[in-house]
Amino acid sequence: MSDTAPLTVLERHVSYFDTDGDGQITMAQTFRGLRGIGVGPVIAALLTLLINLFLSYLTHGKPSLSVSVRDIARGKHPYDTGTFNERGERDEQAFEALFSAPTAQAPFDRLTRNEIRARIVKRGDPKKPFGELGSVLSNWFSGREIQLLLCVASDCKKALPSGELEPAITRRTLRRFYTGHLLFLLARRHRIAETRARLAH
Repeated sequence: MSDTAPLTVLERHVSYFDTDGDGQITMAQTFRGLRGIGVGPVIAALLTLLINLFLSYLTHGKPSLSVSVRDIARGKHPYDTGTFNERGERDEQAFEALFSAPTAQAPFDRLTRNEIRARIVKRGDPKKPFGELGSVLSNWFSGREIQLLLCVASDCKKALPSGELEPAITRRTLRRFYTGHLLFLLARRHRIAETRARLAH
């Protein structure tokens, strides 16, 4: 990337996809990045289309197929946890609120998809910067983001009141997501798992 200013945590998070370091994330890079953390090819293709169409317009302010890393804070959408602030830095108070909010249940060292989504929906979209349609789309897109996060990064289980165990994500892993390090770690683990699988055969 030509800009030598330090990356914000949100920029660091998306820089995982910017493998050539030019500050722009193409659809091919998004697809390869998703595959690199274990997302299947069909889902990765669909998500690539959604991510690049949605974020490219917001980060460039005009139709485009690439996402600008340095302008990713413009891609912040309603229906989020609030943990990335308007500058793309981590809001520690908002992060801690995820685990202490009424939407969270014990044990408070981990969260399920439904608990994260409940917090997001409670925050809602009071200002509606993208209008009613944009609000609906943001809510839907947010749901897919959390679903993907739990699919690739769930590292524990959480007992529901019914006694069932549901996939969850620990505070430590979720913090890595919000410091911009988690995708790199997941990709490394995926490469190691693939290598071991090949050697086993």
